[in-house]
Amino acid sequence: MLKKISLILAGSALVFAGLVACDQVNEANDAAAREADALRRGEATLAACIESQCETLDIDGMRLADYAVINGLTHVKVLMVSRTGLDDLADIADMQQLTELHITDTNIADLTGLQNFPKLKVLHFERMSAGVDISPIAQLTGLTELALSELTETHDVSFVKNMRRLEDLKISWLSGDADLSILRRHPSLRNVDLDGSLPTDQSALLTMPKLESINFTYAYMLNIETREELERLGVFDYFETIVVC
Repeated sequence: MLKKISLILAGSALVFAGLVACDQVNEANDAAAREADALRRGEATLAACIESQCETLDIDGMRLADYAVINGLTHVKVLMVSRTGLDDLADIADMQQLTELHITDTNIADLTGLQNFPKLKVLHFERMSAGVDISPIAQLTGLTELALSELTETHDVSFVKNMRRLEDLKISWLSGDADLSILRRHPSLRNVDLDGSLPTDQSALLTMPKLESINFTYAYMLNIETREELERLGVFDYFETIVVC
């Protein structure tokens, strides 16, 4: 009887292992199919852009066999390559005409190549790889819109203070309190989106002369006085969360 039970258990284990293996194969096949589809869509979008001499190339979420082929597209001014396989700005280093660059959720780990894009007005670099040195962004003093996320205490974002043309800022801290000092008396910021824990000293939020709107992921952390003043200025609306049971 014990032997029979052992055989049954052994058989069940084999069946389970077989099911797991099948699931893994199916997942791998699905991933390969998604990758192939992303590649087809990317190549088709690129071909259409080349034919039409487009100014905006949007391949967000797609793939290319070779990203360096973009490099020669002198007609492209807005390049959107978020959630793609791009991992090196050297592949697009000759595109000095770019005014917008979207590289969110890519594997780019070296931003020194940003020096090649002096005309940039918009930069989106969210969900960056761990340990990326963001200091090269400081040289882009002409930016009017900047989006950064996944910041930690090791990231120095003080360069935002010197971006005197910056109007729209979306910034997110993965850990630690948000660095509100970068906002103090900023002369040009109009729209600010903050994601991260708020420090006790929130006075900097009340010093931006051109502020038109400000949003917080953790608005409940606002000091009462700060919240009321922002509401009085008409730049922030706070709605209490209502839980319906």
